[in-house]
Amino acid sequence: MGITVIWLVLGIIYPVQSVNTWRWRFLSIFWFTFVFLLAYLYSVLGHPVIQFSTLLFVLPFVFIFIFSFTPRILMNHQVVVISVFLVVGLYSLIASGFYSKNHFGVFKEIAEDVNEFPENVPVVVNVINTAYFDYYYTKLDTKPRKIIFKLEGPKDYARLLQIVDTCTADEFGFAWTNSFHPYEIQEVIQTKYPFLKSKKIYFNATSYLYSKTEGGVKADSVIYTYFNNYDLGDVNPANANSEISYSGRNSEWMDSTKLFSTSVKQSIDEIPDSDVRYATFSAKVYFDKMPEKASLVIAFDDSTHSYQYHNSIFTDYCREGGKWYTIMTCGEFPRKVNKGDKLTAYFYNPGGEKFRIDDFKLIVRTAHDPYKK
Repeated sequence: MGITVIWLVLGIIYPVQSVNTWRWRFLSIFWFTFVFLLAYLYSVLGHPVIQFSTLLFVLPFVFIFIFSFTPRILMNHQVVVISVFLVVGLYSLIASGFYSKNHFGVFKEIAEDVNEFPENVPVVVNVINTAYFDYYYTKLDTKPRKIIFKLEGPKDYARLLQIVDTCTADEFGFAWTNSFHPYEIQEVIQTKYPFLKSKKIYFNATSYLYSKTEGGVKADSVIYTYFNNYDLGDVNPANANSEISYSGRNSEWMDSTKLFSTSVKQSIDEIPDSDVRYATFSAKVYFDKMPEKASLVIAFDDSTHSYQYHNSIFTDYCREGGKWYTIMTCGEFPRKVNKGDKLTAYFYNPGGEKFRIDDFKLIVRTAHDPYKK
């Protein structure tokens, strides 16, 4: 950066006069800036593309702009000038360790991790394009296993719940790279496989192997837990009903008289801090007729309103009536919270529909930042 500034200053003091010099300078800096702003705005408003090789094609315009300021006094020493730039550039490249780090989500390593899982262990694999994963995976001496690709929405989590519930394997895997990786996947897997046997972290990619009975790897830490089965603790009798329950004696009955269920409202100041935290709200629900408008909600509130919330609806997780279902939603904490802000969890019943709630549970876990590896 310093040598570039010196170069530009000398170029202004000792300019090389040409009819088209400023025209080329304007065009070169315009094309680079235009593409950069276009990629930046699309990344912010649409999908993140600026992390890819978007600017590689317009990088020559930056060099054209910089070297258009070649000082007149150095025109007869071009070999020396080029050598200096090459040496400085090479040193900067080596010192920064650019090529010793991953700058994109890895596929080969994820494929190898999945293949190292024991035989017949099912694996959820979330990748931006399955062909990228298959390119490396098919080259390996693969073991028989079921791979479930790209689970990215609530209906996918419900399908995963069924797969996990009926799975007879002692272990269950999950891997993702350069793709959406909702926390719900890990939470669903941990309902039956609570122990973490292996975890490998890459830049923008991670692989996990969960186990039913043992695990030698520290999982994401649970730093807050609230549980209400409507039997123990401070339970409002108006919210408890003993006609049907999933566990214990009581459940909460919802109908047209209740817009909101029992809720938990916890000060975020009292939850241990971490670089990345996420909340998971889960419960058991029972109904005779499918509630079409009801939802369970995680909200982050300040003194006046909810400024961020996450929710799931019954139709994503449930089908016919007359049985208990697990329903859940996850939400990552805002990176910036103010003193006094609260984490809230509750059921919202705008249609006045009838259903029961049991095993109301809110937990907060820490997580790693996938972009810091």
